[in-house]
Amino acid sequence: MSRSLRIEYPVAFYQVTSRGGERKTLFQSNRDREKYLSYLESAYERYEQEICGDDKKESGFKEGSQ
Repeated sequence: MSRSLRIEYPVAFYQVTSRGGERKTLFQSNRDREKYLSYLESAYERYEQEICGDDKKESGFKEGSQ
């Protein structure tokens, strides 16, 4: 059985989460993280949606990675 469609509202907020399996590190390097952010920027420009938040604790970036 498939998931039902999301109900959309013109001024609604939707949460999008990116996390590695079993809460493991999502990005192995800063380059990986920067590439992900560039994809996110492209989506922002294409769909003209506001993107909020940057909690480094939840970002999946391992401090000290190069």
